[in-house]
Amino acid sequence: GQVILVDFPEPVAQEQDVILSVSVCGVCATDVKMVLKGAKDTRFALGHELAGIVIKASSSQAWKIGQRVAVAPYLPCDQCFFCKHGQPALCTNLYAVSIMPGGLVERVLVPAELAQRGMFALPSELSDELAALAEPLGCVVKGLEDARLQAGDALVVIGDGPMGLLAAAAGKALGCSTVIMAGMTEHRLKAAQGLFADRTVNISRGNLKEAVAECTEKRGADVVLVTVSSGETLADGIGLVRPGGWVNAFAGVPEGTH
Repeated sequence: GQVILVDFPEPVAQEQDVILSVSVCGVCATDVKMVLKGAKDTRFALGHELAGIVIKASSSQAWKIGQRVAVAPYLPCDQCFFCKHGQPALCTNLYAVSIMPGGLVERVLVPAELAQRGMFALPSELSDELAALAEPLGCVVKGLEDARLQAGDALVVIGDGPMGLLAAAAGKALGCSTVIMAGMTEHRLKAAQGLFADRTVNISRGNLKEAVAECTEKRGADVVLVTVSSGETLADGIGLVRPGGWVNAFAGVPEGTH
């Protein structure tokens, strides 16, 4: 329940490693969960949604001092069973190559392999704040890909938090014919309406099932992405999908949910 400043050792780069000066780091729900559960490993700092500036790099690398970048927090190995079966998020070595010690520090070490495969140069017109959303945006794009989303599909996103808003925007950018967004935060729904959501439903006073039926000729949605961590909400999402469609329990459910 307290905020304090802690000194971490300065990162020490090997020949092909990169060091970043962190410009912006997002605070993820996973970070909050770790705090609430009492994370004790003081070798690591929280934070994995970051953009920064290269302050140290080998002359043999493509990266230049002063370059603005976004970086993935960790890297699948490409060698284990899950990687070879197209499921890199389940990689058994997923955290073996990661930023050190974490994004909520002033300077971050990016191991050589991560700098090569998981770091991306930023265009000048993209702000640091938006660039820090690259990691969560990547998560929702993967969630939509896992749900076999195709151009022309009808997508329902349940939850109007940051991940839900990103998912709805990504769905529209990927060519969905209809994007329906459901939530309870009126100003977020209003911001989404017309920009990337074709229909919004405030579930505190609207009927989401009726809205989906109206927009899909009563078939149901092709894809439902549930960004709310609730078993009841997930069950509602299953009730909105068409026969043969896909439901992604993106936010998971609390432990012990049946």
